[in-house]
Parts: sequence; C-alpha cells; structure tokens
Amino acid sequence: MIKKLVRVIFTIGAVLFSPLALVLLLPIYLHRVLATKLAKLFRPEFGKILTTLSTNFSNDRLYTHSECFSIVIHTIKGHLPVSNLQNLFVTRALDSWLPDGSLRYPELKQYPYKWMGFYFWKPESDFNIQEHIYQLPQKHDEHLTRQDIRKIVQDLHAKPFAVDKSPWEGLLAYSNHPVEGKQSFFLMKMHHGMADGFSIMKLLVDQLSQNDTSSNAKPKYYQRSLLENIIYWSAFPIRAIYEFSSTAMDVLLEKSPWHAPRKNRTYSVVGMGKPIAISRVKAVKDKFGVTFTSVVQGLCSLTMKSYMTTQKIPIPEKTICILPFPMSGHPQKLRNFM
Repeated sequence: MIKKLVRVIFTIGAVLFSPLALVLLLPIYLHRVLATKLAKLFRPEFGKILTTLSTNFSNDRLYTHSECFSIVIHTIKGHLPVSNLQNLFVTRALDSWLPDGSLRYPELKQYPYKWMGFYFWKPESDFNIQEHIYQLPQKHDEHLTRQDIRKIVQDLHAKPFAVDKSPWEGLLAYSNHPVEGKQSFFLMKMHHGMADGFSIMKLLVDQLSQNDTSSNAKPKYYQRSLLENIIYWSAFPIRAIYEFSSTAMDVLLEKSPWHAPRKNRTYSVVGMGKPIAISRVKAVKDKFGVTFTSVVQGLCSLTMKSYMTTQKIPIPEKTICILPFPMSGHPQKLRNFM
C-alpha cells in the first residue's frame, strides 16, 4: 500500500514537473541537432548518429565485459568452408543495397564512437572479414553435443569485443551427427547497440540464407480504433511515468540473488534447452485461451525458476527482468525496434 502511494505521489510530481523538464532537456536536443550538422562538415567519414535506445546500450562496457548483446545460432546442412561463408557474408550482407541506393547494413563495418557527447557510427580503419568471421579450432569428425555447443556459447559470451572494431563476430563450428550427418553451426554475436535479435534473424535468414519467409507465421497486433488511440496516447505520459517509477522502485528495493550487484558477479549464466516447436506453443495457447506471447513469457519464468531450484538459489516472490519482443513494422535494417 505504501509503495503504491509513493508511486502515485511520484507520478503526480513528475507530471507537474514535466513542463520544466522539457525546458531543461531542450538544450540537449538542440546540442544533438548541432552535433549532427557539424559532423557532416568536420567528420564526413562518420555514419549516422546512434538512436537513443542504441546509445543506452552502447554505454555498456563494450570492450571489457559487455553484457548487452545477442548470440544467435544458425544451423547449416553440411560442412560449409569458412572462406565460403565469409564470401557469402560479404556478397549478401556487407554489399547488400536497399532500393533507395543506400547500404542495408553499413553498421557491420562501423563501431560506436563518441564525439561532442554523442555516439556516431565510425568506419573501421582497416576492415577485414576474417577478423569477424572465423572457424573454431576442433578435432576432425567431431560430434558436437548440446553441452559442447553450450560451452562454445559460454566462451563467446565471455569474450570481449575487439577495440575500435564493429561489435559483432561470427564463429563457425562443425559437427558430424550420427543421424543427421554433417552440420555447420554459425554462432553470431552482435552488440545490442547495433541491433535487436529480430534484426539478426532477418540478416541470417533473409539475406545470408536467402530463404523466403513471406509464408512464415506473423505476430498479430491489436488494432486500436481512433477513439482508443486518442485515449491511449492521452494517458500514455502519465502511465509511462507511473510504470517507470514502479519498475525503478522495484529494482532498487529488490534483494533477489538473481540480481547480484555487478561488483559481486563472478559468473555468467548461459542456458540452452531443446528447441520447442511452434505448434506446441500454439497448442498451449489455444488450450488456455491466452496469447502466444504469454506462453513464451511463462516458459521463460519457469526456466528461471527451474534454474534457481537446481542451483539451490532461494526463489524470490518476484524478480525484475527484461524480455523484449519486436514491434510491428520492423525495418529491414539493423535496428533496435522493440
């Protein structure tokens, strides 16, 4: 009850303070516009300025012990030589152009560089695809188990990004499965300052593999009426302040062992289970009359609880975590659109 009262008081205060906050933030916005204009004159080699969300991610310890990145595993039939993969990546990703004549993924050769207080995309001085895509040293005819792949992911998870290089890399590993035969696993690690997981999936599936995904299942988004939109956006500022203050308070007051202070963290948790068929998720959704997203969120919660139980970690009444989902209209570029 006390927490709710504090949140309500904070929300009322924030709403009353918002006009002054806009005045205080206006110089920052004008500074950003000025920096963008001056960069075109004095730093023509720069790419675009990073978006606000990408900037927040880029303030991570990018070159020491980054925590904001995605690792996506792409399975390929047969053993694809690493040189072939590098050439494919150059042709289908690095040299991919949009209909307007601009590069689709210029950030793959750029890295975040702070200038005049803001991050811009700066080209690598000497880009080399072999520094970004490489082969895992391993024994001939080796069969990689799920535990082996998890160990590879853990090592990739702990590896820092190279300084002044575009914050992404791809590791190619081979496996000789007793039933499925030869397989290649392409593990792509990309910093969240560049893109979200949906962008990486589009890059690997649409561009690198050139698979037709037009017939794949698409998420359904609730379409609000005009009146609902007016009510939604009118209440959005107040609701956003209330929800943000609620989450911030929960994070500050939380004493869950799942959220150990950064200075006390001595381990990285990498979980990997068996793939779950979309049909099974849909079956659960239909049986209980809930959304697809609700089932995925439930699975993630159960996974965290199972891990805590296995590791004998006290299970808290609740904990705070981020589970991002892409929004509708995701652009065909590397973006954080969630």
